[in-house]
Amino acid sequence: MLAPSPRISLRATVAAMPRIVRACFVIDLFWMILYPIRNRMLPLYSTYVDNFFDLDGKSNGPTWWSASQLLLIAVLIGITAWQVTKPPRASRALWLACFLFVYLSLDNGAQIHQKFGRALDMLVHLGDRRHSSLPHSGVWFFFCLPAFLVALYLFGRSAAPALAGRREIGMRFLAGALMFSLLKSLLEWSANYLGRGAAYGVEVFFEEGFQRIGETVMIWACLDLLRSHGVRMVREIKSADDEPVQAGGVFEVPSGRAASSSIAASHTIAGDTRVMQR
Repeated sequence: MLAPSPRISLRATVAAMPRIVRACFVIDLFWMILYPIRNRMLPLYSTYVDNFFDLDGKSNGPTWWSASQLLLIAVLIGITAWQVTKPPRASRALWLACFLFVYLSLDNGAQIHQKFGRALDMLVHLGDRRHSSLPHSGVWFFFCLPAFLVALYLFGRSAAPALAGRREIGMRFLAGALMFSLLKSLLEWSANYLGRGAAYGVEVFFEEGFQRIGETVMIWACLDLLRSHGVRMVREIKSADDEPVQAGGVFEVPSGRAASSSIAASHTIAGDTRVMQR
């Protein structure tokens, strides 16, 4: 007889998340919840408050939060690339992914894709998209989305050795990347036919919400990937007799390459010494 599949408990899943991931989910929900009620926050309501909490806005709180998440993903992938040097193809793929997410983080602030999108609109003779058949999305995602998905596929193939035996982590990162790109783009495309009423507000809620949740899921996958490669961070604390004592930090279980190497890089941040073992 087949053994019954283990039950997946939401409480156990949340408890197993790194604290930073739980914090990211809470902040994601914070921006999503405030979006529909931001114009009812009397007596705090003002144009500034309205714009700052607008999920569909630019250069505001949700945008800066998204840029920070993308930058954190880039940092985590960069640390993984520094840790995984063999085979070289996997390391190169990780470094390229790191630079891609640095660009995506910068793009959130500089709105590079918006300028690129307007140039594409003119190139295909769409003109001013506000008076076209694609008033919300334009045509940019017809070019950028396939390019991102191809880059994601090539990254998966090249970085496969770094993900060997880590199928759950790889699937989690893929799910987050698809929420960030494919699902967001499909919802954005649907907004072309919704006008500017309540239906459009619901679309923005889910489009921008899924983008940020997808980023958090990718952060979760990157953290687990780092730990699976043996990156161990601890904080050094002075005991009563002034002897250093190591206290558990973000990553506590070294494995693989970390167990056979004694190389350590020390960083002092705000008075605390953090040790990263390779």
